[in-house]
Amino acid sequence: MTSFNDNKAGMSGLDKEKIQKIISENTSANYEQHSQKQKERIQHKINQNNALLATFTDEQLTQAEMEMDIYAEDLEMFRTADRTKIHVDMDAFYAAVEMLEAPELRDVPMAVGGSDMLSTSNYPARKFGVRAGMPGFIGKKLCPRLKIVPPNFHKYKAKSKEAQSVFLEYDPNLRMGSLDEAYMDFTDYLKQRTEPATRKRIRYKGDCVCVLPLMKNDEEVDASSIVTEVTCEKCKKKRVSVEDSVTFGCEVEDVVSEMRFRVEQKTGLTCSAGIAMNWRLAKIGSDMNKPNGQFCVSKDKNGIINFMKDLPIRKVPGIGGVSEAVLKGLGIEKCGDLYKKRAQIRLLFTENSWSWYLRVALGIDGDFTESNDDASRKSISVERTFSPSSNIGQLLGTVEELCEELITSLPKKEIVGGRCATLKVKFASFDVITRAISVDYVVKTAEQLFTILKVVLTKECDEKKGVRLLGVKLSKLQFTGDPKASESTTQRSLNDFFKKAEICEGFKHDAETVKLEDENDGVQVIENEQGTSKGSFGQCPICGAQLHTDDILAVNRHIDRCLAVCPVVLSGQDAQKDRKRKNSTGERAAGSSKKAPKIPNEAKNKDPDVEVIEEDAGPSAISAGACPICEKALPVGNGRAVNQHIDECLNKPVLKKLQDNEEPRNGAGDQAKPKPTKAEMMTIDYQLRKLFER
Repeated sequence: MTSFNDNKAGMSGLDKEKIQKIISENTSANYEQHSQKQKERIQHKINQNNALLATFTDEQLTQAEMEMDIYAEDLEMFRTADRTKIHVDMDAFYAAVEMLEAPELRDVPMAVGGSDMLSTSNYPARKFGVRAGMPGFIGKKLCPRLKIVPPNFHKYKAKSKEAQSVFLEYDPNLRMGSLDEAYMDFTDYLKQRTEPATRKRIRYKGDCVCVLPLMKNDEEVDASSIVTEVTCEKCKKKRVSVEDSVTFGCEVEDVVSEMRFRVEQKTGLTCSAGIAMNWRLAKIGSDMNKPNGQFCVSKDKNGIINFMKDLPIRKVPGIGGVSEAVLKGLGIEKCGDLYKKRAQIRLLFTENSWSWYLRVALGIDGDFTESNDDASRKSISVERTFSPSSNIGQLLGTVEELCEELITSLPKKEIVGGRCATLKVKFASFDVITRAISVDYVVKTAEQLFTILKVVLTKECDEKKGVRLLGVKLSKLQFTGDPKASESTTQRSLNDFFKKAEICEGFKHDAETVKLEDENDGVQVIENEQGTSKGSFGQCPICGAQLHTDDILAVNRHIDRCLAVCPVVLSGQDAQKDRKRKNSTGERAAGSSKKAPKIPNEAKNKDPDVEVIEEDAGPSAISAGACPICEKALPVGNGRAVNQHIDECLNKPVLKKLQDNEEPRNGAGDQAKPKPTKAEMMTIDYQLRKLFER
């Protein structure tokens, strides 16, 4: 079950049960109901996994473990130690900026935010269990002396720019994950650093504590230091400045210490850093010695595996509360357990998930911040939390402001616009829905975006259900200089000829989901309120798995993988029946002798283009089945004959429908024939593409 998360710097040794009890006693009925529903969904998933796990034979587990070992061997080609990656995280950033200006807050529990939500807390407050993402009123219950300061993002942005000016000297191509964290590659700088560097240092002591950094009053001052005494204009007390110098070497740890030192000298704020061969390990490392510390993860294979072995899974970026609960339901609490139970993971999770978990366990990862790279990002979004409201005018105003904010941010990221607009709504009951709308033009202005989303919000808004959060997202992005950034698409698939009725002129619903939320979660679970899949899904005609069908290329990639291992095609229903039959007799695909799939191009990143809603052990080795078009029996084990048969079946209805588009319809005859589903059209489109490629 999800519970209070104490995997944050300054929160070790807390009484989690006591904190959880206080939180539970002070939550609203709506949130309690939401939490209960979430717990039930998680428990259902855990029970489902354990029941499925009980059906696997020793032979299947052995085979799955062998496949994972083969995959692990192939992954070793991505274990490169030639780069030095650094992740820097400012310590309690928002709180630190406030304490810099208000020294009286430094030694008392304080947090930045409001009664609805806290953005961060200082280290004294964390000793009481007060942390970011927690409602302010809950923080007050945990710590009655808690001082809550409203946020001032103008100050935070200014301080962030000061820190960035130092970071840029070490990596001009750094990526800011947020105002308070940076991803840097020190490789080139270290090659140029051939001599030690001496830096001027200024510290302060005396009765005045307004200016940082401070030195202890009983610390001896070197005779060579320059000492100056002044009266502080703010507090009117005496302050002594002590100026000396510090020399830093050429090794990576020396250079990182130098960078952190310079940030403190320039901003008065401290930061922590992680050093590793990839950014994921570096990010984990930056949390090891907080605050104001650094940690270097070994570049040696055995050193990395030993480091990851005892690391709690929640410490891994990408594993949130829901994934943690599901994994703990399988007895997986540390990253070493991910490797020990790799066979179970291989059989229970989707390919995207099990391959990602294996890479986590081995400490192998591509540059996982590539998703933050403007040129490779898939979407851009903004959202806002507020007191629950059902006032449609107020909600529309918020959406309009969010649209303006999002569109204004596009030029900085060299984004022209996007073809898919998404509205996220979190109700007062804490249920979350998203509505995605695709259009056949590039949305470039706030007016265009708002025009699309106001229709959605008006439809979803209910006077009886207050809204507490709204979010706006733009995806299917077009970038500056991209030849595809035209007003209309130049190529249409057969899908476009058989679209379902559009809800409004010019756009259609892409997805309707209620998310089982998991902050920074590596594996997203999507369900509707009844716990079943809903939205733009369809069945894979090969393995029967349910797929998101909005991205035809992703669907095609999934079908390619299935065709590569399945000699015969089953219809969706037959495939599901076949899988259920095999589950009941203990005969699963993992018992086959096929090798694990080779690493795809996207192996460096977790990129779930096709989200498999029904997690399965993988494609079954099917021995016989029926044609998904005409339902006639297909020859066993003859892939060429099967493909030829399906091609013939596919061509007939497609040509007939294309003719129907050009000729007057006869009415009754056409109405009697059901329209093909989106999944069927995806299959038809795919098979015709394969046919034309021959």
